[in-house]
Amino acid sequence: MDFILSRVTGNALGFVLALFAVGVLRLIRKDKNPVLIRVFSGAGAAGALYLMFAAIQRLLKFADSGTETATLLTAYSPLVLVALTLALLFVFLLVTARKSTGAATTAAVASGVQLVLAAYNLVAHWRNYTNGSMIEWLYLQLVVVVLALLATVALIIAAHIREKSIAAKLPSGLGTTPGQYKKLGLQKGRVEQWEDGARTDGGPGSYEWWYFDSHLDDGTSLVLVYYTKRMMTPDKALAPYATIDLDTPDGQHFEERLEAEGIPFSASKDGCEVHIGPCYIKGNLDEYDIYFKNDVAETKVHLKSNVPPWRPETGHIFFGDEDESYFAWLPSVPEGNVEAEITVNGVTSTHTGTGYHDHNWGNVNMMKLMNHWYWGRARIGDYRVITSYIYGEKKYGYEEYPIFLIAKEGEHLADGGKYLTFTPSEEFINPETGKPVHGKMVYDYNDGEKHFRITYQRKSNIINYKMIDQLMGLVRLGARLIGFDGAYHRFAGNVTLERLEGDTVAEKIDASAIWELMYFGHIPK
Repeated sequence: MDFILSRVTGNALGFVLALFAVGVLRLIRKDKNPVLIRVFSGAGAAGALYLMFAAIQRLLKFADSGTETATLLTAYSPLVLVALTLALLFVFLLVTARKSTGAATTAAVASGVQLVLAAYNLVAHWRNYTNGSMIEWLYLQLVVVVLALLATVALIIAAHIREKSIAAKLPSGLGTTPGQYKKLGLQKGRVEQWEDGARTDGGPGSYEWWYFDSHLDDGTSLVLVYYTKRMMTPDKALAPYATIDLDTPDGQHFEERLEAEGIPFSASKDGCEVHIGPCYIKGNLDEYDIYFKNDVAETKVHLKSNVPPWRPETGHIFFGDEDESYFAWLPSVPEGNVEAEITVNGVTSTHTGTGYHDHNWGNVNMMKLMNHWYWGRARIGDYRVITSYIYGEKKYGYEEYPIFLIAKEGEHLADGGKYLTFTPSEEFINPETGKPVHGKMVYDYNDGEKHFRITYQRKSNIINYKMIDQLMGLVRLGARLIGFDGAYHRFAGNVTLERLEGDTVAEKIDASAIWELMYFGHIPK
């Protein structure tokens, strides 16, 4: 019996090796699909199968003891084997088939290898056993082969069903209905101070952050962000931290964070007042004081708004049949004047410039909802511009969510995506991230009365990185196992605003700008 079980466990190990072989072949072919999620989830299930067989081996050793209980166990051990294996198969389906249709391919190839191993064992060892042990061995061999075939068929069916469900995309869109306004307690066209306060409790099932950036007088770029937790782990407990990013005109990049277990945290629900240790951001939609301090850096910022707070409709993009998932965005200060004092490694400098503040929150990991987005803002003469173009994930049909605002002299001139046309061009593949990037983008807004055209022309890359490279240790390994493929790009270049009257360009202004491309998911096919 021990030898028979060793043959079965050998087959299980063969299954694991087959899965890894498929993964290696895909890597050699530079397959852009999430290889690791297919290989390791399948290998993990096969490894669990191996451990299950080892446990059964111990049970069968007990069965040889000759007790009454052991006799019953001997009689029903094949049924126990089948039941446990089918249970494991069910878990395998849940883990693997829902992630990628490539799981079915992997299982099919691995099962084919399993069949070859079974046939080899049958031929090689046919004459080595007595009739009794041969029957037992053939029975267990048959169980393994049948289960391999069942796994293949079930995975292919599950993958096919999932593909059909994805083809019939789930609904999503910007919240615009009176019912959605009422449910959120919002007023159309009016932003109130409480909206920039805490919108979540920071517990599991939520994430939230308050963001500030500034273009300073000497060309320096400053970014400060205050998080309740990492945006990709909304189901985790509260884990607040604050960050600073500084990019200087000579190309130096500096970043720091304040993060510690048990760090003091508070966030008012009445307005923006967030404290993370000594760091804070507080304001009233008109003026803000922002502060960051750790052992290396200290930054004090005062922001005075030039443009009234704004949100695109409700500011919530809803996902799902019941609007059960959402991502929310509030540009509390679309543009304002900045005074900043920055100290890094004991060296202090003072600056003025232009700044921006927004507030983001949601209840589901963003990579499950959105595939990628372009976002930018600019001061173009007397005009203030915010542009964004967001693409939903595959199961939402890569739905597009356009966002647009032009303001001048404290007045919103044009906003909303209903009259917006987005045209990206000059596409190339970024060599560092492997993502498609556009060197030129045109946002054309025409509601019949007002016609504006905003054109971004890339000159250089400021930052390009794969998000997984920013992770460490087990967190990074976990990200690889789930097939995380996010990337971030920040660009510098020119932005042109054109105001058209009919077919005539009545006004044209050029300025410099910085904008970003954020990828959460895989490249759409």
